[in-house]
Amino acid sequence: MTARNAVLLIIKQNQGMEYHALLNKIAANYSTLNSARAALSRTLKDLRAFGLVTKQGSNLFITDKASTEISSEMKSKLLIRLNQLVRAKNPHLGINPIVELLHALIERSKTDADLLKAAKGSTEFTVSELARINQRILTQVEQLSKVSKVFSEQINALKAFDFNDSRRMDLNPVTLGLLVEAANKLNAEKITVESDDALLLEQLSTVTASKPKANNLLVELKEMPGLVSLLSTHAREGKKLWLSFYFPGIKALLDVNGLEFIGPFSKLNGLLGE
Repeated sequence: MTARNAVLLIIKQNQGMEYHALLNKIAANYSTLNSARAALSRTLKDLRAFGLVTKQGSNLFITDKASTEISSEMKSKLLIRLNQLVRAKNPHLGINPIVELLHALIERSKTDADLLKAAKGSTEFTVSELARINQRILTQVEQLSKVSKVFSEQINALKAFDFNDSRRMDLNPVTLGLLVEAANKLNAEKITVESDDALLLEQLSTVTASKPKANNLLVELKEMPGLVSLLSTHAREGKKLWLSFYFPGIKALLDVNGLEFIGPFSKLNGLLGE
């Protein structure tokens, strides 16, 4: 959309808006406020010269001529885009935008006789073509349904074979508490905590008997509640946390986005549920 049409559309949607309100709406498209102001002044000057915008005091209005021009261009773009999508090589693979445009066309045609007339005369496809596209979609849905059934059976087979699984959750005091729960349920007498953040490991070692070695910190089971409490404090303060916890048969990854447990399906299912 050109700058001129963008301004016209904004005013059309906010008839009577003031200059500064319009400037605020377009300012984000420019590097500086001065460049936005200069561009808007030029555009408004042209629009008023062509009789597309009028000014009453400090308020801006579009004229009937401008409204007709905008409507005509939007109709044209809608029909052109719809023709392009339907006539594409595999239209059934891009059906969502076709459905959206057809919805817009049908709803607007109920109240816009000109659009309905233009659509009837300029669409490059027939109803039967749309029906054939729909049939291809139905065939694809049927095929995907069969594939999905087989895929589900394969997933269940991997669960039965106890393949590795994962559980990811948001970071909060409750999920952090699962680290303590995991240590207890898995009878982990000692838990290895790993991180490339040497300062973080040093801070965590204030609640453990051991000190960091290389990128590791050895934590005893009884020390886990204190360590998790310290991590909760760090999380509340917005500090970045990048840690790996090694329990018997299960690994937990802690980062700024959340907490993830990784391990055999049966162990994770017993620890966290499916």
